[in-house]
Amino acid sequence: MVIPTAESVRTILLPLTQQRDDLIRQLQGIEGKIEAVLQGKLPSATTGSAPAKKRFPLKRRMIEILKREGDQGTTVKNAAAELNIPKQRVHVWLATTGRKLGVKKNGLGNYCLN
Repeated sequence: MVIPTAESVRTILLPLTQQRDDLIRQLQGIEGKIEAVLQGKLPSATTGSAPAKKRFPLKRRMIEILKREGDQGTTVKNAAAELNIPKQRVHVWLATTGRKLGVKKNGLGNYCLN
C-alpha cells in the first residue's frame, strides 16, 4: 500500500477544491434566479444577440442606378461609391443577381441593363 505524500495530496486537492467553490458560486447564482422568478421578477426575454437589421434594398437601388445611367452604364467603383458599400459586394451582385436580371458588361467596363 502506497501512502501519498502531503505535496501530492495538495496538488490533487487544490484544483478539486477550486472547482467545488466555482460550482457553489454557480449554484448560488442559479438559486438566486429561481428565487427572483418565484417572487415575480421575470428575466428579460432577450438572448443577448443583436437586434435584426433592416435589409439593405440593394436590388432596388442597383436597378435605379442602372436605369438612370442608361446605355452608357456605370462602373463598379461608381456604383459602390453611390451605395456606400464595398466594390466587391457590387461586383458579386452584378455577376450573380444582376446577370439574372439582364445586366451586361459593355466594352468600356461599364455595366448596363439590356
